[in-house]
Amino acid sequence: MLHIGSCKTGTTALQDTLAAQRQALAGRGVLYHGWIDDGLNRNHSFLAALLANETGREPVTHFFADLAGECQRQRASRAIVSAEGFYALEFVNDTIWFVTPPLEPEAFRRSRKEYIQRMRDCIGERFATKVVVYLRRQDHFLNSLHNQLVKDVFAYTGTIGDFARDWGILGDYGLLLDLWAEAFGAGALIVRIYEPHRARDIVPAFFTEILGLPAPTGDALAAVRSSRGNQGLPPDLLEYKRILNRQFAGLCFEEKRKLRDDLMRLAAEENRGPKMLMSAAERRVLLARYEESNRRVAKLYWRGSGPLFTEELPGPEAPHGSPAALSVERAVQIGVNLRLPDPPRPPPAPETPKETRWRRWRRKWFRPRKDSQPARSS
Repeated sequence: MLHIGSCKTGTTALQDTLAAQRQALAGRGVLYHGWIDDGLNRNHSFLAALLANETGREPVTHFFADLAGECQRQRASRAIVSAEGFYALEFVNDTIWFVTPPLEPEAFRRSRKEYIQRMRDCIGERFATKVVVYLRRQDHFLNSLHNQLVKDVFAYTGTIGDFARDWGILGDYGLLLDLWAEAFGAGALIVRIYEPHRARDIVPAFFTEILGLPAPTGDALAAVRSSRGNQGLPPDLLEYKRILNRQFAGLCFEEKRKLRDDLMRLAAEENRGPKMLMSAAERRVLLARYEESNRRVAKLYWRGSGPLFTEELPGPEAPHGSPAALSVERAVQIGVNLRLPDPPRPPPAPETPKETRWRRWRRKWFRPRKDSQPARSS
């Protein structure tokens, strides 16, 4: 079973729960195996990254061969492989950590098709694959993904409008699901809807509806969810971080993570969370782009009754945040509460052999007086 995300649909909570419940799952014939804990996620993102290139075919093929062998050894009938990177990776470069320039729609489609086919080839006939995907209404999806890319190590510098314009194709669910159906068959797709008022139900629903198993107990679920979070930043902190992304573009990975963590700590201390950055009018224009695609998904893959998303369209009074919330006074206050890194500095010029540090120090402090004479020996 492939859980491909999509991004910003409760994947971290689900993956943490699967990892915490792995022994209980194995006892019921379900393996959550081979994942890597990178400090933020307990998933198979390394597989998603390997598949981005042809060179990844061999190690990913070995992974699924080993997974099939492990299923036989443990007499497990099913295995779960989960990474939101399976949904799409073209919009980021996770080698040097930045958001990539936009692709033309046909180039994006071709790249996705090749990627999914590599996945299909690596799995081969070892498993009767099911592809599980959660879909979030596009205004919430793009808003939340933009927030993460700005706050996180990718250090995105564009506005929400820039991101929706350049990478709005990520919300074309019809296009993307067509490619998965082409490789694995339409019957292999299991589509579920993620909406704000249903967000808390994703983990128990995955166990009961997808796996057909009892949901984790309330205590176990609370322990996993309280251990880590993947919350966004409120508008003023997000705008502050977006400006810093331009000013501190040369930071290394660890420095970017530290800056992100400091901002998230500040947001938690102030007990404030993310908001929608687009106005109601902007959201309506955005959603109109996906009406036909959503209808196709509802009919072909979701197979539910009614529209794909049930939340009402935003009215004129719908609240939203604004970068204007970051005043000069607020920027100063944020800076005081952060431990900002020093700006990157160019490396010092190499010293010439004739002017070493020791010689400079000696020349400065041991200058002989002109009238001094060498001492006579007695």
